[in-house]
Amino acid sequence: HFSNKITEFDNEINLVMPRLSMERRSEAIGMLKSGLSFSQISVYFTCAKSTITQLWEKYSLPVP
Repeated sequence: HFSNKITEFDNEINLVMPRLSMERRSEAIGMLKSGLSFSQISVYFTCAKSTITQLWEKYSLPVP
């Protein structure tokens, strides 16, 4: 029953803060590599700038 609670919590979080799909993450990385700013990309994907910053940090990309 504990695992059900975790799944319920994850589902609630995803309703409030939907995650970027792998396809959208790849697209965001391409946008970073092409020189777009974190702000521009976050507006495009309708997500927080910190989401894009964390994506950049995860993949250790050079600062655009």
